[in-house]
Amino acid sequence: MIEPTIDHARQAAGVFRTRLPRFVHAKSFTLKSKNPFKAMVLREALIHRLSSLADGVVSEFDAGRWVSASILVRAIVESTAVLYSLELQVSNALKALKDDALTQFLRDTMVSSRSDPKLPKAINVLTLIDKVDKQFNGFRSGYDDLCEYAHPNWCGVLGSFSELNRETITVSFSTFAHPSATTANISAFMGALTVAQYVYNKCEESISLLSEAFDRGNILYAT
Repeated sequence: MIEPTIDHARQAAGVFRTRLPRFVHAKSFTLKSKNPFKAMVLREALIHRLSSLADGVVSEFDAGRWVSASILVRAIVESTAVLYSLELQVSNALKALKDDALTQFLRDTMVSSRSDPKLPKAINVLTLIDKVDKQFNGFRSGYDDLCEYAHPNWCGVLGSFSELNRETITVSFSTFAHPSATTANISAFMGALTVAQYVYNKCEESISLLSEAFDRGNILYAT
């Protein structure tokens, strides 16, 4: 198995960048519910966020700032989990023929906050990551590994920026290269983008089917 490199990451980020949508027309969706339009808006906003973060990952890896890059990969994993859950909620609305849960999900993701009490409380991203892990085994464990660099634990502090000389009992400080960790985090990056691309494509079809179902009057709706 070929280990992914920064060149693979750069190529993947470039693919996302060249396919970004520029607008969503409300007239392309049913007039019987706002949810298909809202879902598509969230879908496209998430892919723009993912692309921006992916470019940042490549830039940080190129500069040798692999801890910063790993923290951005963690943000990509979280954003992928939201995109995955969006598609899941749309599909569930189609199966159940009602969209109350989708309405709540859109409210809790599009206008939510952890700090503003006037806004809906943001969904716990770990809950969403665990949902992805049920289909893509290892998604949660990869996220947990990335968290070790995002938090001021050993990996994110002494393990990344210090080196002990046991003979002189001297600690040197720098951004030390850790090839195995870098490779692992690039793998996490590539894996997250693969999942994101898969659910991004699937989500478009699901939203289209949802809009058609509303037009046929098949769904009980909350909006």
